Amino acid sequence: MLDDLNSTISEAGGPAPGEEGELSGEINIAGSSTVFPVAEALAEEFQKDHSDVSISVQSTGSGGGFSNFFCPGKTAFNNASRPMKEEEKDLCRENDVEWFEMNVATDALTVVVNNDNDWAQCLTVSELEQIWKPDAAETWSDIHDGWPDEEIERHGAAETSGTFDYFTETIMGEEGRHTSDYSPTEQDNLIVQGVQGSQYAIGYFGFAYYSSNPDQVTAVAIEDES
Repeated sequence: MLDDLNSTISEAGGPAPGEEGELSGEINIAGSSTVFPVAEALAEEFQKDHSDVSISVQSTGSGGGFSNFFCPGKTAFNNASRPMKEEEKDLCRENDVEWFEMNVATDALTVVVNNDNDWAQCLTVSELEQIWKPDAAETWSDIHDGWPDEEIERHGAAETSGTFDYFTETIMGEEGRHTSDYSPTEQDNLIVQGVQGSQYAIGYFGFAYYSSNPDQVTAVAIEDES
């Protein structure tokens, strides 16, 4: 599943392109955990050329970054795995924060299971919906006869995450339609740890976190029934 990654930037002062002068000061960035590895790498490269600039990058989730940091004027950038919502734009206007958006990358969302899971190596979209919808299946055997009669342990993105919005819209057909019976987090490495810790666990996050942990969890093939 592919998702465009965005960075929203506030209008800020500083040397215009082509102007001379040493750069110094602080740049604060918050937002999407999916974009976090990209932003962190870019910050490191920027600081190699501009050592007097201090850059802070926080993983707060797309929505958490907009509502708690960017729109109140506390950060210059907000990383997001989705476009801004109208209520976020309204909040920025209320605080006289001007912005523009730019796409920085396209990411894939990855569904993963424990390495000892030998029954759910491939799932259909409708099976994923059964696992993650509000009245979700309780055990793996509820999905298929012959699968373990064991409780499904779910790990996924928090509601403030753009990954959550994208997953629910793509799999459930409606943004926000999602079971509350799961372990939500903005820290994707905790999803990796949660799935790694239980044979009956399942989770989802940006592909970057799977590519960093390919031996720790197993990526699930997704069959599009359409």
